[in-house]
Amino acid sequence: MDIATLLIRVIVGALLAGHGVQKLSHRLGGTGLSGSTAEFARDGFRGGIVTALAAGVAQTVSGLFLLFGALTPLAAISMGPGRFSLDHTMGIDALPLWVGATASLLGLLGGLGVRLLLHTDSGAPSRHGKE
Repeated sequence: MDIATLLIRVIVGALLAGHGVQKLSHRLGGTGLSGSTAEFARDGFRGGIVTALAAGVAQTVSGLFLLFGALTPLAAISMGPGRFSLDHTMGIDALPLWVGATASLLGLLGGLGVRLLLHTDSGAPSRHGKE
């Protein structure tokens, strides 16, 4: 079971971190901050480069935390870090359920907050050309 948890954590963490790196740079086929800024604007988000930078850094850092199994309740409530993780090495892999539930709730509220604060309905056409 620990090997399966490790594999899932490493794959998902690497994908998430890679996606963040794409937002921040031209590595891994990314469009960099300028491309990310333009994409957020097309999708109706305000904030310009700050929004793109925040998204890229958050995805990169949380992906790396998940990959290494560090502060795992903040990244994966239902998966747990497993034996092959920094959390297990430091003896903090058996945190109470409320820690994971709180982290999940904060993540949900954070996502909703970003949507409410930064998304606009300016009437601009979507990237699919529909109004």
